[in-house]
Amino acid sequence: PNHEILGYSRRAVAISAWRESTLKPAGPWFLAAVVLGCLLHLVIFGRRRLPAACAEPMVVRHGRGARLGHLLALATFLFLAATGVSFLLGKASPLGDTARQLHGYAGYAFAAGVVVVLLVWVKSAWFASYDWRWLRHLGGYFGFMGPLRAGKFNLGQKIFFWLAVVCGLGLGATGILMHQSHEFAAWLPLVYTIHDALAIVLVALVLAHAYLGLVAVPGSTSAIFEGGVSAAWARHHHPDWTLEPPVGLERRSAPEEK
Repeated sequence: PNHEILGYSRRAVAISAWRESTLKPAGPWFLAAVVLGCLLHLVIFGRRRLPAACAEPMVVRHGRGARLGHLLALATFLFLAATGVSFLLGKASPLGDTARQLHGYAGYAFAAGVVVVLLVWVKSAWFASYDWRWLRHLGGYFGFMGPLRAGKFNLGQKIFFWLAVVCGLGLGATGILMHQSHEFAAWLPLVYTIHDALAIVLVALVLAHAYLGLVAVPGSTSAIFEGGVSAAWARHHHPDWTLEPPVGLERRSAPEEK
């Protein structure tokens, strides 16, 4: 059999067949379901109402190192997602073989960004005892209006953080193995399958994360790009977070203070 000549086991062939026949075709449908779920949430529950004057940056939420690490991970992720999708087009891809080469090199930068984010936020993303109440009420995203305790990150953000880190490091490790393998190996089919599965999961996580930050909870996205949020926003969404002083941020007068 050809798979024996190539050094593959029957299990490796079965894994490859499942990846090509089931995992990859199901990926776009899964991502479309995530987008549809976000739209349904917006229609049913709408955007969260914010406290007054929450648009005024008053306290530092993310330092420069955290923002640069997040930007590196985000930019390389978007590039990897675009080039990764081009692989599915085969010969019809407008990027051709260049996309695969650039994809491999960009993976190293992405892995570096994930490591920076992990080191910067690992302490803040550790679980606390009051997170269970947040979980019982699903963070207030589905109608609960009562107060919920949260530190610098709420439980949803912590779960996303750890899932994204696991997926990111897994993608980095499998991507390096794939990029450095210049010949057939018995373990490559499993590595490719893990890489593709993690990629689909991470894209779904980022889609949901982007929806929550851009639409469902206004003010979240500006914090990661500009670094600051208002004290009112911080007390409303993260009451247990010890606010940092407004270093490097200009405090502007709120409407009621004029």
